[in-house]
Amino acid sequence: MTKYSKTTTIEPIMEKETEKFIFAVPSGDGDFLDIAAQNNLSVYATHVGYISALASSGKISTEEAYQQIKKLTKSLRQSYKTLKGSWFS
Repeated sequence: MTKYSKTTTIEPIMEKETEKFIFAVPSGDGDFLDIAAQNNLSVYATHVGYISALASSGKISTEEAYQQIKKLTKSLRQSYKTLKGSWFS
């Protein structure tokens, strides 16, 4: 009978897989600007989903959710303008 001195846990692996699922990274097809824009849009969509869920469950008011989404949208637009005007384009 063999005894193992170290125990392995699957928790760090599952945590990494969960993070990769929630914050999906776009595929490598395309140039840097396309990938950066897709990633920004993905992060935006994730945050909007969280804010919507909080508003739907009553954790935050609909007005607060609206203001947060408005702020995120402004940030996304600014990010796109910055990328568009960068030396990468």
